[in-house]
Amino acid sequence: MRSSFLSCALAVAIMIGLSVVAAAQSTAPVLENEHVRVTRTELPKGAILPDDNKYDMLDVQLDDGETALLEPGQLEKNASGRAGDAHFFVAESRRSIRNIGKRTITFIQVQFQRPQGKYVAFEVPQSHYCNPGQEKACVTERYLFCTDHFCAESVTVLPGAESTQHTHDADYIVIATSDFVWRNEPVGKPAVEERFKAGDVHYIPAGGSHRLINTGNTTARLFVIQFK
Repeated sequence: MRSSFLSCALAVAIMIGLSVVAAAQSTAPVLENEHVRVTRTELPKGAILPDDNKYDMLDVQLDDGETALLEPGQLEKNASGRAGDAHFFVAESRRSIRNIGKRTITFIQVQFQRPQGKYVAFEVPQSHYCNPGQEKACVTERYLFCTDHFCAESVTVLPGAESTQHTHDADYIVIATSDFVWRNEPVGKPAVEERFKAGDVHYIPAGGSHRLINTGNTTARLFVIQFK
């Protein structure tokens, strides 16, 4: 009887585990090209974020919520669980993220189509500057980490703030982690007002200089993948 009880318990545990994993499969394609495949994943309470171990993966959290990092052979480690948090997992690492909070959390998952090389933590001080004479109209750029093929940073642009004019020498990806509107002023071209919602992803080819101005009433928060 004990053996039968244990078998039933194991079967139930497996069924529960499968249902949790299945619940995590609420994914929707966002974009795909020769470099990346991007999806949006809804992660329910208790579920584990699906991770394709065949490819390097970057997971960007869109909502505040408690999460834990999973690593083979180690105890779960609680993460900060804030919108804008990001985790880079090398192919075949078997590392992932569990939702240990009470509500569903949304993630943007960026799957790289080729190996991205060694992960290197960035210890460069963040860049912070404000419009002349406006202490509350500021831009903050926080450099997070690099690999052999890209660098990652989080950017915050407060209402009214203007970025410096800058050029992207390589392709880059912008992932919005908040709702905002800004004016994109490319050099030699008409200015364009662009509206973003959290979870919007734009893959932008290299070339051209521009300046960005937050023309809305909300803070622009974004995660940037800058290829080398």
